[in-house]
Amino acid sequence: MLLPQRLKQLRLENDLTQEGLAKHLPINRGTYAHYELGKRQPDLETLVRIAVFYNVSTDYLLGLTDLPVSAQTLINYCQKLSNEYPASKERGELVADLNKHHPEKPKEN
Repeated sequence: MLLPQRLKQLRLENDLTQEGLAKHLPINRGTYAHYELGKRQPDLETLVRIAVFYNVSTDYLLGLTDLPVSAQTLINYCQKLSNEYPASKERGELVADLNKHHPEKPKEN
């Protein structure tokens, strides 16, 4: 499972200590250290707090995807960009491709 590696990687990338991160969550430092060592698994509530803290998806933390953000976040971002810039063939193809591969099928504006 990638969870222990992802937790440590994110903590180090954000220049945090285990103690500092544990205070933000809030949990005991030893408990958090066990998450990074793979000796314990965070409960669902703690997993969500970690994901929100780092602005990543729980799927990313669990190793189900290598994309730190959710597909819906990417689609929303692409739609926002498409609304801010003039229509183009490439934009239309991108939105069409996203619509095809996403079950909620957002509408092109």
